[in-house]
Amino acid sequence: MHNLVQEISLFLTTNKIDILLISESHSTEQTVINLACYTLYYAHHPHGTVNAGSSTIIKTTLKHFVLEPYSTNKIQSTIIITTTPRTITIAAIYSPPRHVICSEEYEDFLLHLGPHFLVAGDWNAKHTARGSRLTTPKARNLLHVIQHNNLNYLSTGEPTYWPADPKKTPDLLDFAITNVISGIYSNIESSLDLESDHSPIIITLSTSPIWKTQPPRLCNKYTNRKQFQDYINKNITLNIKLKNTELADAVQHLTTLIQEAAWISTPERKKTIQETNNIPLHIKELVHEKCSARRRWQNTRSPLDKTRLNRLTHNLRSDIRQARNDSFQLYTASLTPDDHSLWKTTKKIQTTNNGHTTSQETRLQLGTLKYGKKQTTSHSILQKSSHHIPETTTMTKLKPA
Repeated sequence: MHNLVQEISLFLTTNKIDILLISESHSTEQTVINLACYTLYYAHHPHGTVNAGSSTIIKTTLKHFVLEPYSTNKIQSTIIITTTPRTITIAAIYSPPRHVICSEEYEDFLLHLGPHFLVAGDWNAKHTARGSRLTTPKARNLLHVIQHNNLNYLSTGEPTYWPADPKKTPDLLDFAITNVISGIYSNIESSLDLESDHSPIIITLSTSPIWKTQPPRLCNKYTNRKQFQDYINKNITLNIKLKNTELADAVQHLTTLIQEAAWISTPERKKTIQETNNIPLHIKELVHEKCSARRRWQNTRSPLDKTRLNRLTHNLRSDIRQARNDSFQLYTASLTPDDHSLWKTTKKIQTTNNGHTTSQETRLQLGTLKYGKKQTTSHSILQKSSHHIPETTTMTKLKPA
């Protein structure tokens, strides 16, 4: 790890990493590494050897506190708890390959992390369910614990271990296990930046859903199969002599022909923006505070608690009204005559009933904000607002590698 300090520093800066989890850090009691703007924590092997261990590097500006390392012969893990934006346990793990770990030992370690956690690193547990080429006994036991405790795992499905021995096959050894972290709020991707036999993985955790782009496809359900077949039959050349010098050209010609046939027979469809009813984070927090204040007032009947409850109720209504106006502004700004969205909306507004616009049939409901037992419309095209559009959601990224 000492030899990679400068490279790690560049990796942290380039990829804007908040938390870096390191497996097999080769650290001991004498290990001292300093990185500007970052704090380092270690979990050494219980015997003090340098061939194992794990480390965690976290930004000093990120509010956190460290727990006692989990160090056994089979598992070494550094554990920290971050409180920004919400409390979550982040742990780095290294499990040496020579040990076989039973389900009870895995479960004891995972329960040690608490109810809301992400643990990532080199598990040395191969399983085809995560993208490895084979399944080992350790991986079977780990998968049993994951399924039994309703946990989730994050894996790239690509090799992360690149052995120097050409006789060995690259495989997937590094992945993450999470609890109470939905997949729509996380994303994982591979990276090849660091000079190591293990390629890093970058995990992004967000307070709002992460929109993941779909991979490009040549065909879809709207592809005209008959047109595709006719184009291939018309332009394909079957009398090519497959000599050594012409084989590559023949493959390239066939690949290009299939691509052209797919592009011609597949109509281009306009991308539609799906409307969502995501509730801003600060409104969720206000709802939680209001519910807590109501329970407290119902138990104490104190005038001070009643005053606090009324103040939170007023603030919540004001913020919901502001969020609704902001949503309306965003919707009206997206209306254009090019895709007929402006005219469709105008037609809905102009639908009249005895000379007056109906309240329910012609109102375009685009989302709702729910709190308590009441439901408030997020945005309606019949409401008018002149407020500006501030940002109503915040995103925080935690990226272990």
